[in-house]
Amino acid sequence: MDSLQKRIKEIYEDSGYQHIGETASGLKFSNAFSRHFVFMLPNLVELQNKWKMLHEEVVQEYLDFRDDSFLEWNFYCVFVVEESMPSKADRTAILEIEQDRSYSRKYVLWLPELNKLPPGLISREDFGEKEAVIKEVSERWNEILGERLYKAIMSDAKQNIEKRLLKLLGEIHE
Repeated sequence: MDSLQKRIKEIYEDSGYQHIGETASGLKFSNAFSRHFVFMLPNLVELQNKWKMLHEEVVQEYLDFRDDSFLEWNFYCVFVVEESMPSKADRTAILEIEQDRSYSRKYVLWLPELNKLPPGLISREDFGEKEAVIKEVSERWNEILGERLYKAIMSDAKQNIEKRLLKLLGEIHE
Protein backbone atom coordinates (compact mmCIF):
# COMPACT_ATOMS: atom_id res chain seq x y z
CA MET A 1 0.00 0.00 0.00
CA ASP A 2 1.51 3.34 -0.95
CA SER A 3 2.11 6.01 1.70
CA LEU A 4 -0.94 8.16 0.78
CA GLN A 5 -3.31 5.20 1.03
CA LYS A 6 -1.69 4.19 4.30
CA ARG A 7 -2.08 7.73 5.71
CA ILE A 8 -5.74 7.91 4.64
CA LYS A 9 -6.40 4.53 6.22
CA GLU A 10 -4.82 5.71 9.50
CA ILE A 11 -6.88 8.92 9.51
CA TYR A 12 -10.14 7.05 9.00
CA GLU A 13 -9.33 4.37 11.57
CA ASP A 14 -8.32 7.04 14.11
CA SER A 15 -11.74 8.63 13.50
CA GLY A 16 -13.58 5.42 14.39
CA TYR A 17 -14.10 4.01 10.90
CA GLN A 18 -13.34 0.48 9.88
CA HIS A 19 -11.45 -0.19 6.66
CA ILE A 20 -13.82 -2.62 4.93
CA GLY A 21 -11.93 -3.19 1.72
CA GLU A 22 -11.23 -1.71 -1.64
CA THR A 23 -13.27 -0.89 -4.67
CA ALA A 24 -11.76 -1.40 -8.10
CA SER A 25 -10.18 2.06 -7.76
CA GLY A 26 -10.17 3.17 -4.12
CA LEU A 27 -10.58 2.50 -0.43
CA LYS A 28 -13.81 1.82 1.45
CA PHE A 29 -14.56 2.72 5.09
CA SER A 30 -17.60 2.38 7.31
CA ASN A 31 -18.86 3.30 10.74
CA ALA A 32 -22.31 2.83 12.24
CA PHE A 33 -23.65 5.89 10.41
CA SER A 34 -21.90 6.24 7.07
CA ARG A 35 -19.90 4.60 4.33
CA HIS A 36 -17.01 6.44 2.64
CA PHE A 37 -15.38 5.67 -0.68
CA VAL A 38 -12.01 7.37 -1.09
CA PHE A 39 -10.34 7.74 -4.48
CA MET A 40 -6.85 9.16 -5.05
CA LEU A 41 -6.13 11.08 -8.24
CA PRO A 42 -2.83 12.65 -9.30
CA ASN A 43 -4.22 15.98 -10.57
CA LEU A 44 -7.28 18.05 -11.48
CA VAL A 45 -7.35 16.83 -15.09
CA GLU A 46 -7.60 13.20 -13.93
CA LEU A 47 -10.31 14.19 -11.47
CA GLN A 48 -12.37 15.89 -14.19
CA ASN A 49 -11.92 12.95 -16.55
CA LYS A 50 -12.59 10.13 -14.07
CA TRP A 51 -14.87 11.27 -11.26
CA LYS A 52 -18.10 10.08 -12.89
CA MET A 53 -16.63 6.68 -13.69
CA LEU A 54 -15.30 6.32 -10.13
CA HIS A 55 -18.64 7.38 -8.71
CA GLU A 56 -20.29 4.54 -10.63
CA GLU A 57 -18.53 2.15 -8.21
CA VAL A 58 -20.30 3.97 -5.35
CA VAL A 59 -23.65 3.94 -7.15
CA GLN A 60 -23.42 0.22 -7.80
CA GLU A 61 -22.78 -0.53 -4.14
CA TYR A 62 -25.53 1.87 -3.07
CA LEU A 63 -28.06 0.14 -5.32
CA ASP A 64 -26.94 -3.33 -4.21
CA PHE A 65 -26.81 -2.51 -0.50
CA ARG A 66 -28.73 -4.95 1.72
CA ASP A 67 -27.53 -4.37 5.31
CA ASP A 68 -30.67 -3.34 7.24
CA SER A 69 -28.63 -2.31 10.29
CA PHE A 70 -26.93 0.46 8.35
CA LEU A 71 -28.19 3.97 7.61
CA GLU A 72 -27.59 3.42 3.93
CA TRP A 73 -28.39 6.93 2.74
CA ASN A 74 -25.14 8.22 4.29
CA PHE A 75 -22.81 7.44 1.40
CA TYR A 76 -19.82 9.71 0.80
CA CYS A 77 -17.50 9.85 -2.19
CA VAL A 78 -14.17 11.52 -1.43
CA PHE A 79 -11.69 12.44 -4.15
CA VAL A 80 -8.19 13.21 -2.87
CA VAL A 81 -6.11 15.09 -5.45
CA GLU A 82 -2.39 14.60 -4.98
CA GLU A 83 -1.27 17.99 -6.26
CA SER A 84 -1.07 21.30 -4.43
CA MET A 85 -4.07 23.55 -3.88
CA PRO A 86 -6.19 24.58 -6.91
CA SER A 87 -6.40 28.00 -8.46
CA LYS A 88 -9.59 30.06 -8.23
CA ALA A 89 -10.45 29.07 -11.79
CA ASP A 90 -10.07 25.38 -10.91
CA ARG A 91 -12.52 25.73 -8.02
CA THR A 92 -15.41 26.11 -10.50
CA ALA A 93 -14.81 22.59 -11.80
CA ILE A 94 -14.63 21.30 -8.24
CA LEU A 95 -17.95 22.93 -7.33
CA GLU A 96 -19.66 21.08 -10.17
CA ILE A 97 -18.51 17.78 -8.69
CA GLU A 98 -19.33 18.64 -5.08
CA GLN A 99 -22.78 19.95 -5.97
CA ASP A 100 -23.76 16.66 -7.59
CA ARG A 101 -25.63 14.92 -4.77
CA SER A 102 -26.84 11.86 -6.69
CA TYR A 103 -26.45 8.71 -4.56
CA SER A 104 -23.69 10.19 -2.42
CA ARG A 105 -22.29 13.39 -1.06
CA LYS A 106 -19.10 14.24 -2.92
CA TYR A 107 -16.00 15.99 -1.58
CA VAL A 108 -12.83 17.03 -3.35
CA LEU A 109 -9.82 17.44 -1.09
CA TRP A 110 -6.26 18.34 -1.96
CA LEU A 111 -3.21 16.72 -0.43
CA PRO A 112 -2.64 19.64 2.01
CA GLU A 113 -6.26 19.20 3.21
CA LEU A 114 -5.98 15.63 4.52
CA ASN A 115 -6.74 16.94 8.00
CA LYS A 116 -10.35 17.45 6.78
CA LEU A 117 -10.83 13.68 6.50
CA PRO A 118 -13.30 12.16 7.08
CA PRO A 119 -15.85 14.69 5.85
CA GLY A 120 -19.32 14.53 7.32
CA LEU A 121 -18.14 12.58 10.37
CA ILE A 122 -21.02 11.28 12.44
CA SER A 123 -19.89 9.60 15.63
CA ARG A 124 -21.48 7.88 18.60
CA GLU A 125 -20.23 10.73 20.78
CA ASP A 126 -22.22 13.22 18.68
CA PHE A 127 -25.45 11.30 18.16
CA GLY A 128 -25.58 8.31 20.52
CA GLU A 129 -25.94 4.69 19.58
CA LYS A 130 -27.00 3.65 16.12
CA GLU A 131 -30.26 2.03 17.26
CA ALA A 132 -31.44 5.25 18.98
CA VAL A 133 -30.56 7.30 15.91
CA ILE A 134 -32.38 4.89 13.59
CA LYS A 135 -35.48 5.06 15.81
CA GLU A 136 -35.37 8.87 15.91
CA VAL A 137 -34.86 9.18 12.13
CA SER A 138 -37.61 6.63 11.51
CA GLU A 139 -40.08 8.52 13.71
CA ARG A 140 -39.21 11.82 12.02
CA TRP A 141 -39.63 10.37 8.51
CA ASN A 142 -42.99 8.88 9.47
CA GLU A 143 -44.02 12.31 10.73
CA ILE A 144 -42.90 14.09 7.53
CA LEU A 145 -44.01 11.54 4.93
CA GLY A 146 -47.24 10.41 6.51
CA GLU A 147 -48.02 6.87 7.57
CA ARG A 148 -49.03 5.48 4.16
CA LEU A 149 -45.97 6.66 2.24
CA TYR A 150 -43.63 5.86 5.12
CA LYS A 151 -44.92 2.25 5.40
CA ALA A 152 -44.65 1.76 1.63
CA ILE A 153 -41.05 2.97 1.62
CA MET A 154 -40.02 0.96 4.66
CA SER A 155 -41.62 -2.25 3.37
CA ASP A 156 -39.84 -1.96 0.02
CA ALA A 157 -37.22 -4.67 -0.46
CA LYS A 158 -34.77 -1.97 -1.61
CA GLN A 159 -35.36 -2.86 -5.22
CA ASN A 160 -36.17 0.05 -7.53
CA ILE A 161 -37.06 2.30 -4.59
CA GLU A 162 -36.82 5.44 -6.75
CA LYS A 163 -39.39 4.13 -9.23
CA ARG A 164 -41.64 3.01 -6.39
CA LEU A 165 -41.41 6.41 -4.70
CA LEU A 166 -42.29 8.21 -7.92
CA LYS A 167 -45.25 5.89 -8.43
CA LEU A 168 -46.47 6.39 -4.85
CA LEU A 169 -46.07 10.15 -5.08
CA GLY A 170 -48.04 10.10 -8.33
CA GLU A 171 -50.84 8.11 -6.68
CA ILE A 172 -50.97 10.46 -3.70
CA HIS A 173 -51.26 13.56 -5.92
CA GLU A 174 -53.98 12.13 -8.19
